[in-house]
Amino acid sequence: MSFYEDMGLRQGASAEEVREQYRVLVRLFHPDQFADPVLKSAAEGQLRRFNEIEGVLTDPARRRAYDLSLLAEHSDPPIVIHAPPPVRPERRVPWGSLAWGAAAMACAGAIVWVSDHETPPAPVFELHQTGSPGEAAYAKTYNEDWRARARTAILERDQALRELARLRGGASEQKEMPSAPQATANAMVTSEAAAAPPAVTPMQTIDTPKTENPFAGTWFYTPHGAADAKLYAPEFIETQISGRDGQVRGRYRSRYRVTDRAISPSVNFEFSGSAAGTSAQLPFVRDDGARGEVRLRLISDHEMELAWTANGTAAPSLTSGTAVLLRAQ
Repeated sequence: MSFYEDMGLRQGASAEEVREQYRVLVRLFHPDQFADPVLKSAAEGQLRRFNEIEGVLTDPARRRAYDLSLLAEHSDPPIVIHAPPPVRPERRVPWGSLAWGAAAMACAGAIVWVSDHETPPAPVFELHQTGSPGEAAYAKTYNEDWRARARTAILERDQALRELARLRGGASEQKEMPSAPQATANAMVTSEAAAAPPAVTPMQTIDTPKTENPFAGTWFYTPHGAADAKLYAPEFIETQISGRDGQVRGRYRSRYRVTDRAISPSVNFEFSGSAAGTSAQLPFVRDDGARGEVRLRLISDHEMELAWTANGTAAPSLTSGTAVLLRAQ
């Protein structure tokens, strides 16, 4: 069965329809509804599978790759019929001297032509996908490798820019710049309502670009460094922020590696409010209805620390998280 059949959806269902069906299945198969240990264990296993399916079908890139794999599984390989070459009647030259004369003239013409013309370039062959499973898998692996190389190149470029800015600032001010916190991220979970968000201590003032909104842009999480094994590590984090005249509006999307509990691994919310300087505390509303607060702090022109805390949820879910994000250039 495909992911669509497992979720009870048509293949063309939208991402919002997938999320709505996922919420229905979570309520239906939640382990807390079963007292029998066998049924409880089966429900937990089913919810873990729904978590995986929801993550694939709500992510555009992963869903496109999955649909291509379905197409490759149900498509038959092309049938190629090789026709025998046409049989031409043998031509006989009745005079041997005429054959030798023609061969000599052909050799002389070839030598003259080669001396007047350059060697033609080697032919270029193109690889066309025929729809077979092997070629579809190769195309999928090639695309994933290309995306990984692109992400690595972007990270190395941003690190080089930060190092260049640090060296230029050190030559003019003759002092050591403060080091940025390690770019790691994690999230915590509790079955009870989360406590009130902790108070934010005063933060160091840093130089920021002279723009109407220093937080504006698209921010991504790039994993590097050691992660805390006791917390859930993110698979991806993306934040888009816009606004002007001191107002900030943003959208936070993320997914964490939750494999030991039957809870949703996705955390998506929108936030808005006023901001001044290089830090801000803004309220947010999550897709599942939970409310909380998100705290933004610029570390440099290309780094931002983001921490969020949910004030309380009706069911067990991720309740807080923190990460250092990089601005897309």
